[in-house]
Amino acid sequence: MMLLEIENLMKAFGGFQATDRVNLSVEQGSLRSLIGPNGAGKTTLFNQITGYLVPDSGRVAFRGKEITGLHPYEISRKGITRAFQIINIFPRLAVVESVQLAILAKRGHTLKCFAPARRMVRDEAMAVLETVGLAERAGALARELSHGDQRVLELALALAGEPELLLLDEPMAGMSPFERVKVTELIQKLHEERKLTILFCEHDMDVVFGISERVTVLHQGRVIAEGKPEDIKKNEEVHMVYLGQSEAL
Repeated sequence: MMLLEIENLMKAFGGFQATDRVNLSVEQGSLRSLIGPNGAGKTTLFNQITGYLVPDSGRVAFRGKEITGLHPYEISRKGITRAFQIINIFPRLAVVESVQLAILAKRGHTLKCFAPARRMVRDEAMAVLETVGLAERAGALARELSHGDQRVLELALALAGEPELLLLDEPMAGMSPFERVKVTELIQKLHEERKLTILFCEHDMDVVFGISERVTVLHQGRVIAEGKPEDIKKNEEVHMVYLGQSEAL
């Protein structure tokens, strides 16, 4: 079953064509990656999928129903959750409280309900933290976590929304080699154990080719290649697009 279907998606900013007739289909239960040079249109595409940008033309469908032009919160409630390139957490809340708040928000509760409801969802929040390996830091303030653990917490907040499709925008940005290994293993775990469909964009080619089932390559807003990692590695046009980075492929 195709969980996400993108057809002829176009978005321009003045004379700059950010996405140019993009077509992309993501199967349910798959682990997919989106790569391309800076300015290729990856973040713009994610913004259109999640409702932060309205396409000039084209359509986005989720579970066979069009979601083009819906508000971000409407798309999120349908089952698409995104973790951003810039860390987006609640720095002044404890780690467990952050996850509790995300659970409550998913269920439509307001902040006024947080105090009496926090006991109701604490066990659920701790279960999420166990999944991502942060249970021992549950009482720490989010801002006290390392950069890598803040990234993991953002994944926990995304999981609290019980997504069917998880979008990750540069999940390895700013991480040490050790942290990259940890988060890579976590992404694989979420995909395999939860059967979670994941689409991520990333510049770390070791991660991309190490865990992706299929890779889509964007350049100047267009899809120039798509296929299994071993096929993308051999694609001459992809090597040309990456210029001096060809050895990394």
